[in-house]
Amino acid sequence: MRKAIAAAGIAVLAALALTATSSASFAQADSTGGTIGKTDKSISGGEETPAQRPTTPSPKLAPTSSSLPSTIHINEHNATYGEFSATLRRTNSNIYEGVWNQGTITRMTVTIGQESMTMERVDLSGGIFSCHGHYTGTRVLGTLKASGADSVTCGLNAATSTWDASW
Repeated sequence: MRKAIAAAGIAVLAALALTATSSASFAQADSTGGTIGKTDKSISGGEETPAQRPTTPSPKLAPTSSSLPSTIHINEHNATYGEFSATLRRTNSNIYEGVWNQGTITRMTVTIGQESMTMERVDLSGGIFSCHGHYTGTRVLGTLKASGADSVTCGLNAATSTWDASW
């Protein structure tokens, strides 16, 4: 008797499992995924409020080498040697070339950040008086300008100057 009841119970469970599987398969036949109904309900049935997106504008990013200006105007101010200026034109990536007002051809590698500007200078002409040096400065917020100090060596003479640039 126990075996008959157990066998009948197993048969009923198998029939229920077969029915549940076939109806679940039938329900999914045309399904493309997704969720029906609200998924953000709490146990009590109330809805959670969606998170608010921030409305403040994102800060302006520093220019990448592809967004650097095509031309930079630089002025160098030295108490001993005088005033010098050059218009630098972008030749490749972050490389610029120009001619100083006294005739020396120069090449500068330029980096412009949100708050800073740096330049590495190597003169291409000038013979024994050609210069090389490092320029470091701060950008003027809200403008396309920067200013700072440089340390340049020309021939055997080293000098520290101030500079300003605009683009």
